[in-house]
Amino acid sequence: MDEMSLSRRERAFCRAYVKLWNGREAALAAGYKPRLAGLRAEKILLKPAAQQEVCRLCAAAVLGDSGEQADGEEILRFLTAVMRGEVRDGKGVDGGEGALPKVSERTRAAELLGRNQRLFGTSGGGSAGEYAVRIIGEDELL
Repeated sequence: MDEMSLSRRERAFCRAYVKLWNGREAALAAGYKPRLAGLRAEKILLKPAAQQEVCRLCAAAVLGDSGEQADGEEILRFLTAVMRGEVRDGKGVDGGEGALPKVSERTRAAELLGRNQRLFGTSGGGSAGEYAVRIIGEDELL
C-alpha cells in the first residue's frame, strides 16, 4: 500500500476504526471536528488506500503483531464478545454502528464457549457426539 496516499490523521482514523468499528467515533478519536466527523469518516472509508489499511490492520489484529495466530485466551475473549453482542458486523447506516450478530451466531459462540468449559456432559444412552445440556440451577426449576 502506498503510505503517502493517506495523511497521518487518516491513518490514525483507520487505527481507531479497527478498534471501534464506528466511523464517527473513529473520526473524533483521530481529531476531526464533531460536526464534520461523520462526513469525514464516510469520505475516508471510500478511499481504496484507507480500505487497504483497514484490512491490513484487521489482519494484524487477528494474527497479532508478531504475525502469529491468536492464542486460546484471545479466542475465548472474542467468542465471549460475540455471545454478548459486543462485536458488531461492519459499518451501519450513516457511518453508525453495524448490525448485532444474529441470534444463531451468538448461540454458536455460547456453544463453543460451553464446550471449551466442559459445561455439557455426554448423554448416557446416546451415540458419540450427542450431548445433554446441564443448566446450572435446573434442580430448582423442577
